[in-house]
Amino acid sequence: MKHLINYSPGYEPEEIEEQPMVENPEVQELKQKRSNLKSELSQIKSKFGHEVLEEMEKDANWEEVKKKHILTIADIAGIRSQITLLGGKIDKLPQEIKFDEAHDGKKLVELNYEKKRFIDCIKTFTYHMEKKMCEILSNYYDKKKEIQPALAMIVRRGAYVKLEHGKLIVRLRRFKNSEIDYAARELCEDLNKMKPFTLDKFHLPISYELE
Repeated sequence: MKHLINYSPGYEPEEIEEQPMVENPEVQELKQKRSNLKSELSQIKSKFGHEVLEEMEKDANWEEVKKKHILTIADIAGIRSQITLLGGKIDKLPQEIKFDEAHDGKKLVELNYEKKRFIDCIKTFTYHMEKKMCEILSNYYDKKKEIQPALAMIVRRGAYVKLEHGKLIVRLRRFKNSEIDYAARELCEDLNKMKPFTLDKFHLPISYELE
């Protein structure tokens, strides 16, 4: 929040060349069907066993019990057959396939954080730089609550840039507000005491001035 770096621009999605292996969706679907059948079978067997035990306690003949529950027994056999069939299908399929094959050609991407890290570093650096410049400016501008707007007015001010005798002159236009004008002039002086220079191969010294 302080550095304003929690934002989406800068995250660069890139397709992963070698798509990772994931569980085969078809296998997952078949396993789910098999699991449902096993659950159904368990319920039928539990109910069937309970009923058979009750009838056997009444000295019922086993053949009579079988005839009475012939449909239930057929259901149990049918479900077992389906479970076996599904198991065979699962064994024949690859357990894992590539991500894009599992998602109709849609490829998995990864985020390239290099650009984001670079932009975040700039934002963090800018935050600390502005904070330091506000500290300097507060020595020459009494309205503490207006320090940031005053600094913004100064650093965003139009300027003339000219190379003179091996020195880069940055000359700001004057301000109508005398307090801002004074503060900007003093800020330039303090910056010049730091002996700034360009960051290119020439390392030209920079001088900040007001008209």
